Amino acid sequence: MNNRFDQKAKEMDGNPTIRDVALKFSQVLKEEVQLTTESKLLDYGCGSGLIGMHLYKDVSSIVMLDSSAGMLELLITHYFTNRDNNGSIGEKL
Repeated sequence: MNNRFDQKAKEMDGNPTIRDVALKFSQVLKEEVQLTTESKLLDYGCGSGLIGMHLYKDVSSIVMLDSSAGMLELLITHYFTNRDNNGSIGEKL
């Protein structure tokens, strides 16, 4: 199935505004939610993982799921760029 986000994945991921919003959202989340090294997160609709990549060091695990193969390809790229990542890569839904 062709997903419109497959086509927009790289364009969205490289957009500085989207990257900034992901960073700010993850900062607010950290302020509002008590994350510990025992916390487990599910990022459903994770896209390319821009938010999860700011959170993975604060929790024991994070599972990232998305229906867009294009977004998951970028997530995998981010994952292998951050080799100390303790996140799990989910499969396409």
